[in-house]
Amino acid sequence: AAQTAGSHGLKWSGCLNYLGEAARDYGSLVTGLACTNFIGTYACVLSAKKGGDVYSPAESMLVDGLGSVIGALFGSPYGTTVYIGHVSYKKMGAKRGYSTLNGVLYLFFGLFGVQGVLDAIVPHECVLGVIVLIGFSMATQVVESVDKRWYPCVLLGMLIAVSDYGVAGLQTPNKDITFLSNGYIWTSLLYTFALMMLTDRWFLAAAGVFAVMTLFSLVGLIHAAELNVQFDKHGTLLGEQNMAQAGESSGAPGWKFIVCYAVSSAICLICHLAQKKGCITPPEEEDFRQIQAADAAMMPEEKQPEVKDAGPANADA
Repeated sequence: AAQTAGSHGLKWSGCLNYLGEAARDYGSLVTGLACTNFIGTYACVLSAKKGGDVYSPAESMLVDGLGSVIGALFGSPYGTTVYIGHVSYKKMGAKRGYSTLNGVLYLFFGLFGVQGVLDAIVPHECVLGVIVLIGFSMATQVVESVDKRWYPCVLLGMLIAVSDYGVAGLQTPNKDITFLSNGYIWTSLLYTFALMMLTDRWFLAAAGVFAVMTLFSLVGLIHAAELNVQFDKHGTLLGEQNMAQAGESSGAPGWKFIVCYAVSSAICLICHLAQKKGCITPPEEEDFRQIQAADAAMMPEEKQPEVKDAGPANADA
């Protein structure tokens, strides 16, 4: 490789020729993961703030992005992100040295091939058990951070995320589940948000969510394996012809999702107008925007200064 680079030089011309093809094939997955990393990093910053540590979300996300770019340039397919265990590790007494030790160990393992040795010695079931426990911790935090009236919305969103595991590795996966698994990150997020707004009778916000889902269905961000706006004769996004339920029939083409979400948005707008006229119960008194604003406040809660007892007042003062 070094001789080839030395004789011919490193040529960057043409390196972006396949960018369009990659965007079409992986655009839905990449944008969904980027959104997930954004929300994950922001949530970790808020979680740390609740634990008494205030960090800049912009700085955290900037470091995450630069780390991912640098890693990609060196061939790493994994993005860097703030780890969710900050609060737990702080309770155990971990400080900067813990993160530094992690980085040094990973560097050592990567440079000297120790990872391959450990992978051969340590059973995968042990690692999977740790991941399951992390999943339990994350699920617990989700339930604890939302109001009880939103439990069904959150649980449905989590079930949609599970759909991706229902089709992974299968030669003939269930076609109905495949519709959910394609772009499941966006679908899970948007379905959860839409149901939360419907639960609280915030119909205008729900209409906006369904409008976004209409757009995402149109371009293939959700319910499609490829990101494009080209449809076949049945109205199905190209790359999804195998999704038809019965050969040449229309099956469940993409236009049905588009119409479904567009009509849902229109119905929510009608409900909003009826609510303004007093025909429908007003929205939930607890404004979800105020909850978000309170959680997003980056300054720690102010503590009242302690007043020390100065003893009995001096009569001569």
